[in-house]
Amino acid sequence: MVTAYEIVIGYIVCSINPMYFMMMFLSLFQIKYYIISENRELTSSILRKIAPNIISPFVKHVDKDVPFGYFVGTRYMGFIKDNEVHLLTYPSMYKELIYMPCVFMQTSIPVQEASITVYVRKGTYKNLYYTPIKMDLSHISPLGDQGDILKNIVDIYQKQGRATVFLHGVTGAGKSTMGYLLAKELKGFYCHTFNPTDPGDQLSTLIVDVQRDDEPLILVMEEVDTMIQSIHQNKYEKHLEIPISVYNKSTWSSFLDDMIFYKKVILVLTSNTSKEDVDVWDESYLREGRIHASYSMKTKLTLSYE
Repeated sequence: MVTAYEIVIGYIVCSINPMYFMMMFLSLFQIKYYIISENRELTSSILRKIAPNIISPFVKHVDKDVPFGYFVGTRYMGFIKDNEVHLLTYPSMYKELIYMPCVFMQTSIPVQEASITVYVRKGTYKNLYYTPIKMDLSHISPLGDQGDILKNIVDIYQKQGRATVFLHGVTGAGKSTMGYLLAKELKGFYCHTFNPTDPGDQLSTLIVDVQRDDEPLILVMEEVDTMIQSIHQNKYEKHLEIPISVYNKSTWSSFLDDMIFYKKVILVLTSNTSKEDVDVWDESYLREGRIHASYSMKTKLTLSYE
């Protein structure tokens, strides 16, 4: 008659996988069972290492990169199935097989962005808008006086969060290029088609059309001395239907005074007339507080951008 004890022992023996007995036996010789899976890079590394030492001919590859079969080495044995490597080996050998030397990638030097986004005015006076285009500035770099002036304007911008500057210079001195250099240096947007004396051209419209997050807007108004002279001589007339931002001394003053509300905007006023000569008309046009700095570029560049 079979006792309950014998039934329990028989159940345990029958339910235990024979593999466990084999592993217990191999553990006496410090041999362990390892499974490497879900790591294609490590699997490939192990296969490269065991390939020269494989003794068994029973190794084959299914398709191009999917190994399958049994292998026997001098210090290990196992099989490969479904991108899994099953290993019977010593712990020291296992560490050798899974060791992957670190590969240090050479860090490439980032290339400075050489293109900027330029906003160009389009439409009619009743429907003005600004559209972006890309412009490559890889061929432009500071020359002559431009380097020091560029650095000074950037310093003002970084301290104030904005800048309004007056830039006088002889023809060919590179004053018209300063806006491009600023946009390239600060990775900002550029516009030189804005004209507040034209009907319907509002700075607020430009700001809305320029889709920016934290980028500065470099706004260049060319030959502003001609504009100021026309204001001084009352040559601008109000439009009957469309509002004009600047048409007299009062609106010009308000335009510059309101620049304080436009953060991250650099307004560059270029002129063929010096500030001293403009001050003769009226010092309030370019007085301190309305502009942060004025510069005079009296030397013509050898290689002119203008």
